[in-house]
Amino acid sequence: IIIDYTGGTKSMTGGLAAASLDFCGIKLCVVKGERTDLVKVQDGTQRIKLTQTNLVFLNRQFEQAKKLMDRYDYEEALAIFDEVVTVPDIPEDIDRKIQRLYLFSKAYLYCDRFDHIKAWELLNQNRRIVPKNIMFLEAVIWSRIQCGDRVEKSEIEGIGSSPKGCGYELVEDLVLNAERRASQGRYDDAVGRLYRAMEMLVQMHLRMNYSIDTGNLDLKLLPETLKAEYKALEGANGKVQLGLRSSYELLNKLNSEDELGKLYLRNQKKLEDSLSIRNKSLFAHGMIPISNKQYEKFYGRFVKEVLDPFLDTLGRKYAERNQFATTDKLLDKM
Repeated sequence: IIIDYTGGTKSMTGGLAAASLDFCGIKLCVVKGERTDLVKVQDGTQRIKLTQTNLVFLNRQFEQAKKLMDRYDYEEALAIFDEVVTVPDIPEDIDRKIQRLYLFSKAYLYCDRFDHIKAWELLNQNRRIVPKNIMFLEAVIWSRIQCGDRVEKSEIEGIGSSPKGCGYELVEDLVLNAERRASQGRYDDAVGRLYRAMEMLVQMHLRMNYSIDTGNLDLKLLPETLKAEYKALEGANGKVQLGLRSSYELLNKLNSEDELGKLYLRNQKKLEDSLSIRNKSLFAHGMIPISNKQYEKFYGRFVKEVLDPFLDTLGRKYAERNQFATTDKLLDKM
């Protein structure tokens, strides 16, 4: 497609030229020639001058994709990159930047969807770019292995041969996921993920330290004094299944000196207040949308007052919890 803006009013030619920037592969054309006045060029001196708009289109799309990545909208960023790669003759320096951001958009999107293995396959060979992200991802995968997820470490190329991290990184990964949703203004979604993180924390703790499966409680593992109480909770499916509150209550009954249990009891009233807000939300059982302020309260009460103090009691960690890198960080020193 060639757009000739030689004739027409300023509005027509300006609009036509601006429209050309929205599509890849458009050429702008103007007819030039010798002129002695402002009316017309001299007949016989006309010549066509073509200008490619590809670079303008490319730069604009590239900057838009960066903005989407920095607000954690990787799916939309990938859609733009898929369009950008159709641009012919992309300069080498821009092409390398596109390839890097495309790779990390895909990997981070896999992480957002909790497909950590596919994310690892993309990022393992690029650990020098954002080493802290990669170290934390490795610990998340090991956390999944330790909590009984069906992940075969022998099938994961490049993964360490021995466990990495404290074992609770999967919970921290969910917290980071909640932070990303909150930054997009999706507070109901963010609080739902914090709720799951709070539940997952006690589930993993009971499994790793007491061999307790809250989805199918084995009464044989309980002290005699508790067996009758929990036998009464058996459902129609023959299983005793514990929810969030019941799991923390069981933890305190099993060991009143357990650090996680003590932190929960210390903050129980505030936590239950936040849980009540979540239960009344659109994503749970009610119709009331969650505000930024309510999300911040829940985040502070769970992450700052329970999760982080508990993790601190475990000693130095293999990899600190860290959010996905910005595009500036990903493109640094290229």
